[in-house]
Amino acid sequence: MKRGQVFLIAALIIASIAIGLVTVYNSTTTTKANPIVYALSDEITFEGSQVINYGVLHEVPKQEISQNIKELASYYSSVNPDKDIVIVYGNQTSAEVVEYANTNQGGVSIDTGGTPKLINIKQIERRAYDVSPHENRVKIDIVGIPYEFTLKQGENFYIVIKSDTQEETTVAQG
Repeated sequence: MKRGQVFLIAALIIASIAIGLVTVYNSTTTTKANPIVYALSDEITFEGSQVINYGVLHEVPKQEISQNIKELASYYSSVNPDKDIVIVYGNQTSAEVVEYANTNQGGVSIDTGGTPKLINIKQIERRAYDVSPHENRVKIDIVGIPYEFTLKQGENFYIVIKSDTQEETTVAQG
């Protein structure tokens, strides 16, 4: 080996060590999405579809179908008080949006000599309003995010579930 080759190899080794020391590595950690929210969305979508199918097949009045969907949403909201549930249903001429949102009413702290435990008090608000679709679409704002639902021929059923866990918000749309 010639003397110049030794210096060249030494220079390459020193350069690679310097680059290795200067290189910045970026990394992030994420948590997996909450699978319970997605499973709940699928379950409510299935149940809502069954309510609508039954009503259509047995020629149940539209008001009764609407009432059954509201009862379904009310039940799931009461069983899952930590989740906001929004249901959009209707047809190409009219649609209704039912929203069950948890609003924080404050909290109570329990101190037993150790670290105080805070219990949040939430109230479920039910907001229902009729939406007249424009161009067969319903546009609503849910938790600060605009959603657009396309109303197809026949009866439509859409659901959005929002869940706040720790420092994350999961939104599932069915």
